[in-house]
Amino acid sequence: RRGARHLIESELDSCLGDLDPEEQVILRLRFWSGLTVAEVARSLGIPQKPLYARLHRYLDKLRRALEARGIAPAEVRDAVCTEGW
Repeated sequence: RRGARHLIESELDSCLGDLDPEEQVILRLRFWSGLTVAEVARSLGIPQKPLYARLHRYLDKLRRALEARGIAPAEVRDAVCTEGW
């Protein structure tokens, strides 16, 4: 299980690296740093309302990239999510 988790995390990092720098920053702030959408928008000086749609697009892009590598969304969720998410 540990090896599978490491592989999934590695693939996730690789797929994130393929995104545009702005997409990476927004996703990392939102999900890795745990900021709310409002906090991400404020910290980057961008409008909050359109950020929701952008996040959805970025996550969809990331999901498709992972699926192209044979990794299902449930596998990513199991590997990266901790109790309480």
